[in-house]
Amino acid sequence: MYGDFTRWTFDPQQAYRAVLLQQGRVLLDADWNEQTAITAHHDETRTLDMVGPDGGPAEGAGFAVLTATGSTPDGSAFKDLRIGPGRYYAAGTLVESPPPPPGETAGWPFDDQPHVRKLDGTPMVDEHAAPGRYAVLLDVWTHHVTADERATLLESALGGPDTSTRAQTVWQVRLKFLEEGQVPDTSTVTHGTMAALLQRADTPDPDPCRLTAVTGGYRRLENQLYRVEIRNTGVGAPTFVWSRENGSVVAGLTAITAAIDGQSAELTLDREGPDEELSIRPGDTIEVTGTDLQLRSQAGFLATVVAVRATRVTVRWTGPAPASLTALGGTPLVRRWDGPERPLDTRPQDLEDGIQVRFPDDGGQRSTGDHWLVPARTMRLLYGQTGTTGSIDWPPGADGTGEARPPLGPVRHTVALAILDKGDTGWTLEADCRRLFPALIHLTTLDPAGGDGQEAPPGTALPQPVRVRARNGGLPLVGGRVRFRTQGAGRLDGGGGSSGSTVTVRAGADGIAQVTWILDAQGAPSQTVTAELLDHDGVPPVVLAGRLSRADGIAFGTPATCAVFGATETVQSALEKVSARRELRLLGGDGQHLRVTDKVLPQAVRVVVDSICGPVAGASVVATPGQGGLVLRATGAQPPADLANAGGQSALTLATGADGSAAVWWQPASGAVSDTLLLALQGVTGTASLTVTAQALPRERAVAADIGFTPPATCTVFGVSETVQSALVKVVQREELRLLGGDGQRLQAPQKVLPQPVRVLVDSICGPVAGASVVASASTGALVAQMTGAQPPPDLASAGGQQTLPTTTGSTGQAAFWWQPAPGVANDSLQVVLQGATGATPVNVTTRAPSRSWIHLTRVMVSQVGALPDFLLQNDSPLTSQQLLSGIHADTDQPLDPRTVAGKPVCYVELDLPWPVPGESTPMSTSTFVAFRTVRLPSTDTTSTPPVTALRWVPTPSARTWLGTLISGQLGTTAIPGPLTGRFVIEGWGVIGTDPSRHLNCHVPVAIENGVPHFQVVDPNAAKPVFVVDDEVVRDRFVLRFNLQG
Repeated sequence: MYGDFTRWTFDPQQAYRAVLLQQGRVLLDADWNEQTAITAHHDETRTLDMVGPDGGPAEGAGFAVLTATGSTPDGSAFKDLRIGPGRYYAAGTLVESPPPPPGETAGWPFDDQPHVRKLDGTPMVDEHAAPGRYAVLLDVWTHHVTADERATLLESALGGPDTSTRAQTVWQVRLKFLEEGQVPDTSTVTHGTMAALLQRADTPDPDPCRLTAVTGGYRRLENQLYRVEIRNTGVGAPTFVWSRENGSVVAGLTAITAAIDGQSAELTLDREGPDEELSIRPGDTIEVTGTDLQLRSQAGFLATVVAVRATRVTVRWTGPAPASLTALGGTPLVRRWDGPERPLDTRPQDLEDGIQVRFPDDGGQRSTGDHWLVPARTMRLLYGQTGTTGSIDWPPGADGTGEARPPLGPVRHTVALAILDKGDTGWTLEADCRRLFPALIHLTTLDPAGGDGQEAPPGTALPQPVRVRARNGGLPLVGGRVRFRTQGAGRLDGGGGSSGSTVTVRAGADGIAQVTWILDAQGAPSQTVTAELLDHDGVPPVVLAGRLSRADGIAFGTPATCAVFGATETVQSALEKVSARRELRLLGGDGQHLRVTDKVLPQAVRVVVDSICGPVAGASVVATPGQGGLVLRATGAQPPADLANAGGQSALTLATGADGSAAVWWQPASGAVSDTLLLALQGVTGTASLTVTAQALPRERAVAADIGFTPPATCTVFGVSETVQSALVKVVQREELRLLGGDGQRLQAPQKVLPQPVRVLVDSICGPVAGASVVASASTGALVAQMTGAQPPPDLASAGGQQTLPTTTGSTGQAAFWWQPAPGVANDSLQVVLQGATGATPVNVTTRAPSRSWIHLTRVMVSQVGALPDFLLQNDSPLTSQQLLSGIHADTDQPLDPRTVAGKPVCYVELDLPWPVPGESTPMSTSTFVAFRTVRLPSTDTTSTPPVTALRWVPTPSARTWLGTLISGQLGTTAIPGPLTGRFVIEGWGVIGTDPSRHLNCHVPVAIENGVPHFQVVDPNAAKPVFVVDDEVVRDRFVLRFNLQG
């Protein structure tokens, strides 16, 4: 900024928050300016953090690319493109596009923008000739406004002197061509640096005749603010000019009178300088420029002052001259520089009085207007020195040659606004690149939170609720009211009794509001539910979709080679076509032989027309015999002798009956050895026709033994030379061995023999084969035996079992074996072979190992007193009170760990006693029976001494006394229906064996015997029958019910 400033002190790295004044002190412009810079820095940094690199308000955003009518560009002419008014932020800086000029309604034309106007009729932004994609870029920077540009900054009451100036945010919209696939680049340009330093003092010179020497430091007698500025006209290398007054010595230019030689001119200024030091003098270098040139970053025209006469200045141009005063644009100015234009050099160059500058070759860009400020002070007290010396406010750098710094300005920010595409018809908006944000009071949103896009069959709710989330900024909007609306007859359920096509739900603590949605079963395949946030205006509703899982809403990709379906089909239409598709099938009559004495084949040719849905009645079938043949609709059981006399036709169309069938009599062509009949379904495309054949029998009957048969090369059943007779005999007599049952059984402890026999069948085409030799071979350690009786022997080793057992089939062709697998083998197999049958495949039978080794209950016994033997207690068995008092025990097939049963309520007895008992006083006492109540009787601990192979229940002495009194006394006087129900219960979930890998399995299979469910036993006639165990089911609780009698 060109201004009469003392220095520019703001440094963001110092993190200053404010400038504080002290009483009685001098107030400097630098302090005030630093405060404004601090405030602007805080404001722009805060905005940058909140908005980001660029953005604009959703309401009132500016810089939209429009047409003159306010519409979106679509093949529009360049002269019709406009820049919309409004606000935007670039790097935290507020940028405003003012209302358009008179005559415009939509915005500012690209070629005449509010800050960069047309210059002498030439626009800054002109239409590009090349077609393609262009980025619309917004450049933003700060422009220094003085009273020369804005006369309103002068206070007329002061009589003319200027006071303060203004920093103005200006902008320019420009176009940049984009290569294919390129995106707009808004990265900051790296500018070249400059270093300022002081001339060093000379070393002492022994020459006594030398009168002067360089003393080093800044040597002027006045404090100055030096400005070094780059000029880059595009012709030749960049140069620089400098001013000790920050370029603030200026005057307005009112006229340019060119000399005849074209190298000189007389400039008319609007004022003289206030004093000699701040005036334009002969020999000075001046720059003729204007604010429009400055805003375009264009260098002015340099000249040397020849003579000055008041406000008339004669100059000689040192380069090109301006064409006219109007070519300078608005506010023509003459600025004094304190040195001529000079080239850049990496070595230090003298400005004046000890100040030097150098321009490092760092590859940075050098642009017109890049400038540096170097405050120079005449005297400064240095630490550790008694004298004073002039200095500059510039870091000396590591080597004392000055620290290289980037330009102080101008700082430009570039953001992307849009992408335009120039085609044959004009300019089209490809993308709006502006990033817009809502106001803080408009951050209330309603967003989908789940349930969108689900499917469900008609009449069924969607699998998951439809959910939306109400938020105020990033926080949930707790209690916000959300109204859900669906279409047609759809139903919503918001919970709490609210349901219907429209329900209102309040958001929970997480901001979630949800409903269950049942779609309209008769509605469209795709339906929607709309969620609206009530009590908050301007929040867009959320629309969620659901779909009925119906076949007519699912696309079907038709095979390219299938002409049955159309180009676009649904599953519904495809299935309808498939289900309705008719098929013609042959039921009989093919391959008949015509006897010599007959003309018509003995059997009718029968066909059926059906579809997936069943027989098709009324379908048209066309029967076409070969040349000379005849057909006739079949009626009756026997064919006519000659169809020629019975109305036979050379082609016949007949309709199928109610069962979808049709039949014709067929008379092949006379004298033909073989003939064909073609049957076709009329009116159905893509359906294959049927061809039926017939042959005439030879006049002499053929015998199968006289007809040779050539067997397949891969079949060893037939010999090399076979007849049809011998081949058919071998086929008919070929015996097959097939398994009827017994495969895949699982052996259950303590059994050794599988519970079901292995059954095989030997048969042929003629039926079961009796007396066939079958051999059953078991594995090592396993045994097999001929099946006798319905139950297997306990052990085949003592029942005549063998490892290999030959036998013969019975009259039904069957043979059966008991099989005892090898002990300790997880999975065993048995092979059964048919002897004497070449090529017959043996039958392999396998057994499965138990899924786990368990401990099982083998029996439940009632303990008898004295010499009476214990007896087996079955489900629903009667039990007297004396028998109950003697105790019950359940035996196990393996010893139990005493620690898991001793002192624990593993087994107990429950009794369902009538209530109330006579004499019992209760608030609801009655003399009649009302209900049952269950009492649990514990057991005396009798299982603590190893080995423990039974779980015993023995009543405690107190329970024994109470039980005897109860049964003989009170229960005898109570009228109850039938005997008392008791239960012997084992809680086996925590019982394990002495082998800790084995657990107690309390499951015992039940079977119906004489109409009563009883636990299955291996041999009911045994002295001590044992339960059948089944590890297919595992239970941790055993309950045996009994009937207690007095």
